[in-house]
Amino acid sequence: MKNKLLLIVCLALAMLQACVKDEEKVFGASAAERMNEALNNLRNTLVAAPNGWAAEYYPEGDRSMGGYNFLWKFNEDGTVQIAGEVATTNYVTGEAVISHYEVIANRGVLLSFNTYNEVFHFFSEPRGATDVDGYAGDHEFVLRECTPERIVMTGKKRGNILLLTPYDGDASTWETYLKQFKALDEKFTAPVYLVKVDGTVAAIERVTRKDRTFQFEYGKAEDNKIVPYITTPTGIKLYEPLTVNGKTAQYFTFNELEEELVSEDPGSNITIKMAWLPLNEVFASTVKQWFFDSGQPLPQSDMCAPLAEAIRTANAHIEKKENENILFIYIGKGLSNSYTGHSVNFACSANGIKYYTAIYAFKFINVADTGDQVHLEYTGPQGNGAYINYLDAFTPVINLIKDKSPYRLTSKNLKNPAELTFTSVADPNFYFVLTL
Repeated sequence: MKNKLLLIVCLALAMLQACVKDEEKVFGASAAERMNEALNNLRNTLVAAPNGWAAEYYPEGDRSMGGYNFLWKFNEDGTVQIAGEVATTNYVTGEAVISHYEVIANRGVLLSFNTYNEVFHFFSEPRGATDVDGYAGDHEFVLRECTPERIVMTGKKRGNILLLTPYDGDASTWETYLKQFKALDEKFTAPVYLVKVDGTVAAIERVTRKDRTFQFEYGKAEDNKIVPYITTPTGIKLYEPLTVNGKTAQYFTFNELEEELVSEDPGSNITIKMAWLPLNEVFASTVKQWFFDSGQPLPQSDMCAPLAEAIRTANAHIEKKENENILFIYIGKGLSNSYTGHSVNFACSANGIKYYTAIYAFKFINVADTGDQVHLEYTGPQGNGAYINYLDAFTPVINLIKDKSPYRLTSKNLKNPAELTFTSVADPNFYFVLTL
């Protein structure tokens, strides 16, 4: 029996040795040797870039925030200098922070940022007890490709592609390089966009932006899609190629004069053009606080005399009845936890501290065949019951606003209006100004 066992062990060892020899014949080295070679190759390549690496980084598994630019300079002692375009609590854009990294074997070749770095871990640290993954960023990456010209990795958890290319500037240019992305991103900010192919507007119901993604709406929720991108020195690069009307593009250059992003890919001829909403749609569709008189306490000035007098009378009424004052008045949509529709809101205070908000619901209806008229239709008081104490005071103000509807809207800035003047169509002497 012992001889049989000894024979089995000897045969197993012989087979193992044969497998190792066969592996070496096929691959030229054992698996352990190949792994060590790959680890050393990545370490050496990371350190070899004299000015560091430009990194294209996408947090969130669905890439719903888009991509962000970093600069990484790896050192032989295991330290890494990291700077990013997103400012944090303690660091401004472009300021480098030193932490540590390691290259290890873990289901492949893995790059791990194994000590905390506020600039980089901003995307992966928890935001509180109910948001344990923060912006769902990766800090460990699995190697896919490694050459002196480019390194491609994927996030260990989220699977997003991380692309590194050698940075061609020195350390003195880091801040300038990283600040350019936000500045360029802001230049092509618009409320909506038109996508054109060969000069013809594509059949997309609406294109908007959120963070660094384009939101393509096709009329049916199941057809909608998110198109994430990262800003480049000259425009944007989509995370993956976009196909519209049979044409495909991934790289776009920003033409500031024409206010559009133009595809660089040969034969694609796709443009993403900035567009501007009519003023009545800007007002009726946005979830914003539009303040009377710039949100200042009484007296009201940016309005006609009858409305200003009605507000002063209302304030005197609640001051006498409730020992309160109107702190500010604002109009908007979804501005209260107790009411999500459109409303005119009176924030009242006791000794300058906000106490109650009296909410009066309106429908903001765009007047057909106009881009600058809106009808304000009063539908009744809303809220938590506090409005009952103010009905006598505020009803005359509400009635004035209602009875002078519809209004024609004008603004000093038609592209990104921060103020809107409402002038009654029936009575041009009745007006008020709302300010963001």
